[in-house]
Amino acid sequence: MDDLNSLDERFLRRTFDLARMARNRGNGAFGAVLARNGAVVFEAENTITENDGDLTCHAEMNLLRQASSYFNKGDLQNCTMYCSTEPCAMCAGAAYWCGVGRIVYGVSSEVYAEHFGGLPMSCREVFRHAPDYQVEVVGPLLPDEALAIHQR
Repeated sequence: MDDLNSLDERFLRRTFDLARMARNRGNGAFGAVLARNGAVVFEAENTITENDGDLTCHAEMNLLRQASSYFNKGDLQNCTMYCSTEPCAMCAGAAYWCGVGRIVYGVSSEVYAEHFGGLPMSCREVFRHAPDYQVEVVGPLLPDEALAIHQR
């Protein structure tokens, strides 16, 4: 497990709040925040249920859609994407293609998959194959707290 600084903790806890809000609306309990220069730029939740079952409406994908319509790819290199749960392979690929420079997450995809199913592939594995730049990945951080959001 990586070390947690106060800024990362604040933004990561915000993703937990967003995940709870998504869960309360009947969606999967996932939240994401994009931060730049110590400030939140965009926030998003999982909205699969609200979007007629569109399985691409993960919190990270919703966030990256917002960000890519506002920023150029090079601009996202200086941003951090915070995720309540480690990004899945789809979301990690999208973060790479959008040019996100850093990702911080709560519970790992492996631990999540042990409890709820899914693809237990680390986003680090996705990024390991990146030919032109490496995304910095920090996590798991506060994994028990992050996992508990899914268990309620």
